[in-house]
Amino acid sequence: MANPTFQDNASELQVLMKTVYGPGIEEQQNLTPMAYKRFKRATVTFGGNAYEFPCRMGSPQSIGMRGYRSPLPNPKATLDVTGRVRHKFFYATGDVTGPDLAKGKGNVNAFVNVFSDKMDALTRIALKDLNFQFYLAGDGIYARYVSAAANVVTVDTIKYLRVNRRMDTWDDSATALLEAAATNNRAVGVLAITAGAPTVTFKNDVTGATIAPPAGIAAPDGFIPETALAAASTAPGMFFNGLKAIVDDGTNALVFQDINRTTYPLWKAKVLSNAGTPRPLTLPLMQVADDIPEIQCGERVNLIIGSPNARNLYTQLLVAQKRFVNTGNLDGGYEVLDFNGKTFLVDVDCQDDRIYFLNSDYIQHYGLMDLKFDDSDGAVLKHSLLSGGDVYYFFMKTYANFGSNRCNAHSVITDLEVDQNYLLAL
Repeated sequence: MANPTFQDNASELQVLMKTVYGPGIEEQQNLTPMAYKRFKRATVTFGGNAYEFPCRMGSPQSIGMRGYRSPLPNPKATLDVTGRVRHKFFYATGDVTGPDLAKGKGNVNAFVNVFSDKMDALTRIALKDLNFQFYLAGDGIYARYVSAAANVVTVDTIKYLRVNRRMDTWDDSATALLEAAATNNRAVGVLAITAGAPTVTFKNDVTGATIAPPAGIAAPDGFIPETALAAASTAPGMFFNGLKAIVDDGTNALVFQDINRTTYPLWKAKVLSNAGTPRPLTLPLMQVADDIPEIQCGERVNLIIGSPNARNLYTQLLVAQKRFVNTGNLDGGYEVLDFNGKTFLVDVDCQDDRIYFLNSDYIQHYGLMDLKFDDSDGAVLKHSLLSGGDVYYFFMKTYANFGSNRCNAHSVITDLEVDQNYLLAL
């Protein structure tokens, strides 16, 4: 693509942002190997405040054998309830300084050289976070508190934490924010594996000083990315539905898409757990997980997703039994295996102790737009108030969510053994 003419005013930069970086953002979404982009866009029309669709929770009792002169079966209405998927709003922000703009006047290549790395990094971390959320429970919990020794906090996982990210603290028993990130400028400082356990040390991201765990924190309170809400806020409700909520029996998401899984048991997916005790993977266990969705609802699994740890457990089984499996790569760099002729997709962001067995026809992406620059006011670059200095800012956004209209078409194996070599502090 030819570079646009770049003249002496910032308005010309809008053309550059749209024509050079806009398509790059779209291409990165399509090529980055992540499950977030694997599922088709929903065809349900958005109405009011949500996507709404009927979910059948019972069959009509209007069938049966009879003598030909006997009364026919009495028709009974089907039991349908309404599922609702609501948009969530994701943003990624960046800025351009006045001096950087000046470097590009009359020389588009000079600006591109300065700006490209920044745009590439921002797009990558944005897509990475969207993929994180695809696996979580929709509550924003990226890690749960286990214990603390001085300022070192042991958590259940550091897989979804990144150094320098600001974090709110969630009070699980009060179902409210215990501490807003802004209170102590709390951000992730150091991630480590200490005596085989994942740990995090927090810092004040203004001063850089190490800070203590939030006062009053107790297991199983959680850490969630900063939401800009105040302490004691009771319902962030702003994170994407992920597989941990979709493929669930009510443990993580009792009410999912406005349907209570206790009231309507058909809304439960099958969770093959081991009461929290790690266990080895077995082929019979995988076969059960593969079979159950078809038994429950008549729909066959067509996609399996696991982490590199899960892949390792699976391939060890095959080697031990002197069996072989097809391997390969999909467009975008996915590594894939197969099980029972079904794609076993390996995604580094999947939980290490889980393997999901899915029917991809019943997990859909509900969205108004993919990640893109905001230019709703006609401009990609927006100038701050005078207090913001000689700086222009921009942001990317997506309005979207994930959902399912048939949760029992999926199953999951949990509590798998995790090779300690896969516990990494990134």
